[in-house]
Amino acid sequence: MRKTKSLLRWMLTVILLVSVLPAVCFAASEIDPRDAIPAPNGTDAVLFYYRNIRSNQYNGNGNTVSNNANLDSDIALVRYIHYWAWDKWTVAAQVIQPFGYEHAEVAAAGLNQTTSGIGDTIFSGAAWYNLKADKDNMFWVALALYVVPPTGSYDHNNLINLGSNSWYFRVEFFPVVWKYNNFTLEIGGGVDFYTDNNDYTPASYNLEQDVIWTIQTHVTYDITKTFWIGGSYYRHSGGDQTISKNAFKQDLNNSVTEDKVMGTLGIHLTPQTQLLLQYATDLGATNNGFTYHAFQTRLAYFW
Repeated sequence: MRKTKSLLRWMLTVILLVSVLPAVCFAASEIDPRDAIPAPNGTDAVLFYYRNIRSNQYNGNGNTVSNNANLDSDIALVRYIHYWAWDKWTVAAQVIQPFGYEHAEVAAAGLNQTTSGIGDTIFSGAAWYNLKADKDNMFWVALALYVVPPTGSYDHNNLINLGSNSWYFRVEFFPVVWKYNNFTLEIGGGVDFYTDNNDYTPASYNLEQDVIWTIQTHVTYDITKTFWIGGSYYRHSGGDQTISKNAFKQDLNNSVTEDKVMGTLGIHLTPQTQLLLQYATDLGATNNGFTYHAFQTRLAYFW
């Protein structure tokens, strides 16, 4: 009986984890406004990101499970990127390292845990093809691939980890990357593929996760040459998980559907330094996970 209760508790907690971890997992799948526009040949950039997420409500199967839940997340990323260009093509290579702190508490699941450390290192390559190159009217299509090995902090004794103990891969395609005078428009989407985590919980269950689909749109406008505003929309769906061991197998039916909006202020502090100030929130439609609001900032230096 004790083993059965323990297993049920683990299963309920696993259902929560898809919503606890997006701060790190979605870091690769959500780009900022104007990130889909390539930089000139030979450009290098170092960027620092900070994201603060807070929540006190958890939803399950589209209904509010608890208004006394608590999610407290502080995630940072350091990113380096280099661009090459020739003729109508631009390519880029980058590496992203997440790290941070997370605390999640849901009394109904017996979850009250804190973790800190580094997340899985993200390696990425991207390519753009310029379809229109007028000075005030430019149009690209873009494709990117992300490869994320299990390099982050992971302990199977913890319910929350910044590392995933599995590989995942992301393919991203932007068919619309358009800059017209002061306006920019970026429309794209992607899909994440995951390998199994074969050391989940102290009992070493196998955790299998379905693909996660993302679509995103960004619209920005230059107010002045050094100040712009933007709006973004993101939608994540999928990610249903299954745990198994020997003859035991259980589908957790915990796929996520999340709609999120974000506002951005972009400030060029110097010709080579840019600061983004952002506020993001879900639209209250999260079916399995925490509803939340987030404050974000990004400091970038280009040379």
